[in-house]
Amino acid sequence: MTARSLVGSGLLPTLGIFHSNKYNAYCLADDIMEPYRPFVDELVLSMVKEGQHQKELGREGKAQL
Repeated sequence: MTARSLVGSGLLPTLGIFHSNKYNAYCLADDIMEPYRPFVDELVLSMVKEGQHQKELGREGKAQL
């Protein structure tokens, strides 16, 4: 979804700032998502602590994230 939004905005997702890999066509998308990693990690950890985790992430889990 992030990569699609970048392309739709006219940006080149292959031109990352901190991420660069010739096999990854979406380095800029990785750069854009990186600042949100601590928030998502905290949410996932709280889901695990509350016993809301499952082997596979279902519709409800995705909505919560």
